[in-house]
Amino acid sequence: MERRNALRTWIAITNWNNEAGKLDGRSFGYNTQVVSAQTAGGIVIGWAGAQEAWLQEQQLAYGSG
Repeated sequence: MERRNALRTWIAITNWNNEAGKLDGRSFGYNTQVVSAQTAGGIVIGWAGAQEAWLQEQQLAYGSG
């Protein structure tokens, strides 16, 4: 849960920064590419975290062996 909230906060901040970049008109294309790459990375990390939590839950419920 904590990781999910951190990811949401990070995405919100990133989007805000991207909007600020649009208003400034500074290297908008580059900023968009960087944000896209970082967001994709964040989704992968978030998914891995969710999978890890699910596996731990399964081990607790059914035992590891």
